[in-house]
Amino acid sequence: MYSEVCYKFQVAQDNLKKTALIFKSTPVIPNTWISVNEILPDGNVPVVVWDSTGEGYLIGWRSFWYSSGQRTGEWEWSFQIADMNNGNVNITHWTPLPAELKG
Repeated sequence: MYSEVCYKFQVAQDNLKKTALIFKSTPVIPNTWISVNEILPDGNVPVVVWDSTGEGYLIGWRSFWYSSGQRTGEWEWSFQIADMNNGNVNITHWTPLPAELKG
C-alpha cells in the first residue's frame, strides 16, 4: 500500500515537472506543438489548434459548456469561425499564438 502511494506521488510529481517545462518553454520556442492528450491550454485563451479531420490550422479556445443557461463544468472547443462545430473537428494539437507584430 505504501509503495503504491509513493509510486502515484512520484508519477504526479513527474507530470507536474513535465507540465512546468512545457509552459516554461512554449512562449520561447516557436512552432512547439503540444498534444491535447498531454496537456490542454488554459480556458478562454486563444491558441492555434490542429484539426486532423481536414480543416487544418484553426484559432480556437476552450470554453465552458452551457446547457439550459447553466454551466455544466465541462469544456468544449470554440473557434474563430462561427460555423465550426465541435462534432466536425478532431483537435489533436495546439500551440500558443505568435507574438503580435510590431511595426
